[in-house]
Amino acid sequence: MAKIYVASSWRNVYYPEVVTKLREAGHEVYDFRNPPHGQGGFKWQNLDPNYDKWGVDEYKKGLQHPSSELQFKSDLDALNWADTCLLVLPCGRSAHTEAGWMKGAGKKVIVYIPEIQEAELMYKLFDLVSDSLDEVNQYLQKNMDIIKDLGDPYSGDSKFVAKCRLLQSMYRAEQGLAIRPYKGRDGVHYYGNYIEGGEISGANFLADYIFEYAKHRVEHREKYETIESDRLFNNLLSSQPMAFNLFCPLRKLLEESPEEATRVIKSALPMFPIHHVTKVDLEFIPSNYKDMTGDKSAMDAIICFKAEDGKDGFIAIETKYSENLGTNEASNNEKSLEIIKQLKCFNPDVEEKIKSKQIKLTQIYRNFLLSENYGLWIGAESYSIVLSPKIHPSTDDEVRSITNEMRPEYQGKLQNLSLESFTDKLIYESPEEYADIFRRFRDRYLSFDKVG
Repeated sequence: MAKIYVASSWRNVYYPEVVTKLREAGHEVYDFRNPPHGQGGFKWQNLDPNYDKWGVDEYKKGLQHPSSELQFKSDLDALNWADTCLLVLPCGRSAHTEAGWMKGAGKKVIVYIPEIQEAELMYKLFDLVSDSLDEVNQYLQKNMDIIKDLGDPYSGDSKFVAKCRLLQSMYRAEQGLAIRPYKGRDGVHYYGNYIEGGEISGANFLADYIFEYAKHRVEHREKYETIESDRLFNNLLSSQPMAFNLFCPLRKLLEESPEEATRVIKSALPMFPIHHVTKVDLEFIPSNYKDMTGDKSAMDAIICFKAEDGKDGFIAIETKYSENLGTNEASNNEKSLEIIKQLKCFNPDVEEKIKSKQIKLTQIYRNFLLSENYGLWIGAESYSIVLSPKIHPSTDDEVRSITNEMRPEYQGKLQNLSLESFTDKLIYESPEEYADIFRRFRDRYLSFDKVG
């Protein structure tokens, strides 16, 4: 059952009944009127009967009183303990502060209105507004059922990957999607990030047009393209469908309004010399990929543009969710060394470091070499960027590991940016239809406060 913090007022006559009924329904409830420290609930008049006549200095002093400190700690501990806040109206500043804290911590907040109150727009921030305790209990039960249906943990996950998997498992459960069994070497597991029939339902995508474009790319993929159908449609944890969910809306906006798309993208990526955007696409591999890197390295997304000086340019984008860039070594080191010599982007000793295995040509090197060599081939200015969650444990070090080996004048050609910063800009700058998609993207992939 739920762990509930009931936020209300000493003057609220409905409060005792709410606490009683929640406990009868099997929930654990924090009762601020009867806190666990056993010294009774906190009231300002117990400190001073004339507290309502205090000035600011007296009020600040009152906040430091041992009774104030004791109750504050009790309430704060309960806020951290609870997974749900029930705001029982009518109530005042303290209860609303508590509800806001809970929502900001990624927890559920329900507003219970047993008697009509003045309308309040910002209650839209919360998860449910109701005048029925039965409806509140139904919501709580549904939420608990979702939590129970998150699937098996994977023993090989790091703490960060486990958070990503759990967040996607929660998304799947909230969407009412069943888990597809995963057949491993040690038997069948039920990992919560796998769904079944996504190629039919489109459940891994945030809009129908994203699903339609994903199907189009699968149906018309070239032999050398690395789009994986099952990963794209049925693995919620994969960064491949995540990239489609992030960049297909920009692709659609560009088709509808090149000027608007350019404005939005320039705002989100101000470090690049974009005059106007000409193309947004996904899973891009040049047709002459063998000449580029000698393998099938792909750009997760590409944004092509005309620069301020009229020259062609593009941004090769690598999106990472739970994965890291320090894996997938190049299969053809000789080809990579040949490209490194040709590009002259790196310090003179980098070739020797590669030959002596001090440097491994991992994915981040391969992606950068692809971008630079492709730019050289088409005569365009090339840039690369890595987008990953801000709490990703290795992205900063991985990007630094390659930029430290570059000549100073080339170090700005590879940058990393948090997905949070990028999507926040898109939300703020985009027309509402697209801002809504990006808000849902952020909630699905980046609400790590939901999983602790």
